[in-house]
Amino acid sequence: MQITKIPGSIWLFLPALFAFLIVLNWGCQKESEDTVPAELPEVITHQVTDITYNSSKSGGEVTDDGGAAIIYRGVLWNTAGNPTVDDNEGVTSNGKGMGEFSSNVTGLSPSTTYYLRAYAVNSEGAAYGGEIEFTTDELIYEPGQSYYGEHEYIEYIYGNIPLIMSVPHGGYDEPASIPDRSCGVTVRDSYTLELAHEIRDIIYDRTGYYPHIIISNLRRTKLDPNRAVYEATCNNPQAETPYYEYHDYIQTAKDTVEKIHGKGLLIDLHGHGHDIQRLELGYAISSSELRLSDSELNSQTYIDKSSIKNLVYNNPNNYTLSDLLRGPAGLGGMFDNEEIPAVPGFLDPYPLEGEAYFNGGYITRVHGSRDGGNIDAIQIECHRDVRFTTSERLKFADGLVEAVFAFIDENYFEGFSNDPGSATVKTFTDNNSYLIPEPVNDYNANCINPVDRFFAGLGQ
Repeated sequence: MQITKIPGSIWLFLPALFAFLIVLNWGCQKESEDTVPAELPEVITHQVTDITYNSSKSGGEVTDDGGAAIIYRGVLWNTAGNPTVDDNEGVTSNGKGMGEFSSNVTGLSPSTTYYLRAYAVNSEGAAYGGEIEFTTDELIYEPGQSYYGEHEYIEYIYGNIPLIMSVPHGGYDEPASIPDRSCGVTVRDSYTLELAHEIRDIIYDRTGYYPHIIISNLRRTKLDPNRAVYEATCNNPQAETPYYEYHDYIQTAKDTVEKIHGKGLLIDLHGHGHDIQRLELGYAISSSELRLSDSELNSQTYIDKSSIKNLVYNNPNNYTLSDLLRGPAGLGGMFDNEEIPAVPGFLDPYPLEGEAYFNGGYITRVHGSRDGGNIDAIQIECHRDVRFTTSERLKFADGLVEAVFAFIDENYFEGFSNDPGSATVKTFTDNNSYLIPEPVNDYNANCINPVDRFFAGLGQ
């Protein structure tokens, strides 16, 4: 093996090379010794301001990042005290980094004490500011005013007459935070939202009173309140809160009507695309059942399954179920008087075999009087001709108010058409505003019997 001789000049540089390596090693050791480990950040909580019955404002300031980047910051709250990122009833996320931030606190309950504090998170964990206690305002519903659930997806217009309207399929909102539904029907009932507002305005202009109205502002691709929860949300957890808010608001309206008036009527407003241009009135009675004779239809079986069971047993003129479905005193008969075609009615008593007909969906069955209570429900499916232009819609809204008021006047409260405020079976010192839980939070759509699960896909 041949050994190459190292040139003598190289030896001249070795001492300098060794000195450089020693200095480099010392520098690295010093840098390592000078590195300070990251710690938890420091954050302070801002005062809670602008407190309402369901919201407030707060925020905080990250004053020290602890030597590591702030990756989350915001406020959190609960009703027990000492809220944390792992144990809270609500939390906001308000950016990253040092400095001040503002937080909108939503989804609160009326007349409730909360404990809130700011938080900041870095690689070492979460730190918290001081805890602030505050109490939300008492909720006093005022007739004609709108009240909202989280993100204003669900709207409740408080009323002061025994008439409730539900508008589940007319919304326009498509938030990216709620996944599109992958099951069921997703077609919107066009212009039913506008129609409901026009009906409200006509009633107020004529009488000075308001109906109760519950509206889903979400497009049906996001939520279908007229179904049991599993199909309504397609198991999307983000859609469950507005779903329960919708039904809670209906229950709140029903409780209010029963408390003040003793009984009332819920109209579930929809739009259909069937070829025959007529209203389809749904009572949870199928088209084949509507074709039965009066004596058969008036049997206990069909009274008990109808969404107007309470009205059959408690109407001042002792009308039978068949009278109320297809007689002159029924809602269909009242639409006949306004020259608005409707089935079932006096002029069109039942759909013929093979004709499309929606007989009432989930809301009509669950919130009507079939399973008890004094609030009856009727689904009104409106055809295209009365919805798609403003002029036709206003004309129809006027006729609908006439028909519904005449129906209530005949079957619930005599004199209602002239003075809806007279529809009271109990005396109250204040007939304009009431303290009602918002929402009542006692409705659980999971607690539905198996028959409702079968019917959930029927109707509109």
